[in-house]
Amino acid sequence: MTASEALLEIETTLAETDWYMTKTCKDAFDMAVEALKKQIPMEPPGTYTNFKCPVCGRRIRSGKGSSSYGRRDNFCQRCGQKIDWDNDDEVRLNGGN
Repeated sequence: MTASEALLEIETTLAETDWYMTKTCKDAFDMAVEALKKQIPMEPPGTYTNFKCPVCGRRIRSGKGSSSYGRRDNFCQRCGQKIDWDNDDEVRLNGGN
């Protein structure tokens, strides 16, 4: 089961059982949903070396430019969002040039 499938299952269960769940149980489900959402990779907005986390806006390393030292962030260091670099092509990395 993928994180997306698990998230859908939990959200469906919450919608169907929310009316009789205790506040503590609901809070636990809400925490699980937030954690699962961060495991679903999101593409960062930006170009070449100026990429931001799509959730919190913190700058993330693309692996390009001198300040990255060849390292690419796979997760945001602030909020933990998983980063999707799969669609990162040369046009985007070169700023459209």
